[in-house]
Amino acid sequence: MNPSNINNKHDATLAIIAHLRSVQQTVCAVVGCFKPGTKTCAACLEVHYCSAEHQKQHWKSHHKKVCVTLPDPLCDPGLGRIASRRIFELKNE
Repeated sequence: MNPSNINNKHDATLAIIAHLRSVQQTVCAVVGCFKPGTKTCAACLEVHYCSAEHQKQHWKSHHKKVCVTLPDPLCDPGLGRIASRRIFELKNE
């Protein structure tokens, strides 16, 4: 996304998040491993690993304590309302 095409703070925020996710997804989460992260944590979909072995290692050492299953907005209408309200607030800033 070209910065000159960004019309508001919401678009800028989305562009930054998309960029960070694309960079984050390219590297295994295990410290010292710089291989591409081709496997993803099935619960949070946010952490990436190069192998099942590294996924198990990271789960035991760290990720188990911080992993949060992502809520499904289709199952919880309250989350949709919160997201809609936040988008409205950002558009009116």
